[in-house]
Amino acid sequence: MTVQRLETIDHLCSALQDLPTKSDAQVGQMIAIGLEEIEERVGAARWAKMKELVSSFVESAIKAHAGPRDVFLRVEDGSYVIVFQGVSNDSALLIASKIAMQVNKTLFGQDGFEGASIRTVVSEGESWKTSETMKPKDIANRLAENAHKLASAPPPEEALKNNNITQAIPNPPNLDVKPDRKELRKQFALEMAEIEKTPSFLVFVALWSVPTETILGYKCIPARKNPYDDEMMMAYNALPFDAKQQDVFDFDIEALEDGLMQLKNVMASGHHRINVVFNISFETLSARHGRDDLTAVLRMVPPALRQRIYANLCDIPEGIPPSRLMELYQYLTPFFRDVAVVMRHSKLQGSIKNTLSRLHAAGVRMVGIELPSIPTNLEIEWTKSTLALAKQLGLITKVINVTRWSDVLAFAEGGVQLISGPVLVTPSRKLLPPKRLTIAEVRNRVNEDTSMDDMARIKSSVG
Repeated sequence: MTVQRLETIDHLCSALQDLPTKSDAQVGQMIAIGLEEIEERVGAARWAKMKELVSSFVESAIKAHAGPRDVFLRVEDGSYVIVFQGVSNDSALLIASKIAMQVNKTLFGQDGFEGASIRTVVSEGESWKTSETMKPKDIANRLAENAHKLASAPPPEEALKNNNITQAIPNPPNLDVKPDRKELRKQFALEMAEIEKTPSFLVFVALWSVPTETILGYKCIPARKNPYDDEMMMAYNALPFDAKQQDVFDFDIEALEDGLMQLKNVMASGHHRINVVFNISFETLSARHGRDDLTAVLRMVPPALRQRIYANLCDIPEGIPPSRLMELYQYLTPFFRDVAVVMRHSKLQGSIKNTLSRLHAAGVRMVGIELPSIPTNLEIEWTKSTLALAKQLGLITKVINVTRWSDVLAFAEGGVQLISGPVLVTPSRKLLPPKRLTIAEVRNRVNEDTSMDDMARIKSSVG
């Protein structure tokens, strides 16, 4: 059985347009499965780390219960919309409740928290709306009760022709059977521990200097292979979702030690002008234990290597006074050629101008913005305007995690001095020597990507 995955709203509209409309029984039923209660329960920080894992559970449940013609769309907030084709609304609700119950059972046990909820998506006139949130067990109980009533009291002949609830629920779920709670919890713990068994490793991601048109260095990033797909979890996303403070300390310091050893070997082979950038969490720097371990490693680094290493100070909390930031910032400056403060759009709540002014007042010389893996147009535009404002203040600007050549070109033409991301050079587990990358080459790559997109659209329309 193959279930299509709808990546965009346009695909959803195409699917709706293709649905047969001869009778109500054939028209697709749209059901939304929401995960916002799970996000609220675990908190924003943990949700950011476990969102992809939960999504894999949802999609596995969809594929287990949905039909061969059903399609689904993953919405940006993590929820899902499923279009059930050729079934009644009751049948669609029952299947959706089974999907949500499987997700809840995987995450919280048989009788645990009902985090995955359900809403129907219906049209009223020319607009679309969703129903009130429903719990999957409530839906299953209600449908089972309806089926029991229909079975014990047959409806009139005409109603029987139009009512398909009895066929929609041939075997109502037995919700009274409760497996052994301890065994379920043990199985749950084993399932959750599976992802933590995957070892971490270093990945080097290119850093492009726009003024010199050179890949002059690489970001040293810990990564871990996701056992559920072919993607890598990189940087702090590779931490366990329940990471402790010591996990963050070890994460930063182990990457620093391994990366410095690779830098020493590359420089010894004759590549003296290579540079490496390391992430340092504010959590590591602000805690005495983490700071002491960090500076103990850095004191062993000879000056020849210190001239080739940079630091990204990440995840600085909102509202920290410039005096405190300056104090912590100055712990790093003796050991690195330069230190950048890296921000993310999702972490900032107040005035960005005030934030940049505080950083400038604390002696910060370089500011970076880290993009999400799939940035929205709003996030791209916010990054451009923020870095333009930072440049007006005299700060060196960089953008991190750029994944499209068109964005590389836009940032370069907008005056950003340093650009890092996997699109520039395929991330490697070895530190590579410097190489040239001209603005003309970037423009060519943008044109090539545009041509490939055009060809794909042509093939799609012809097919």
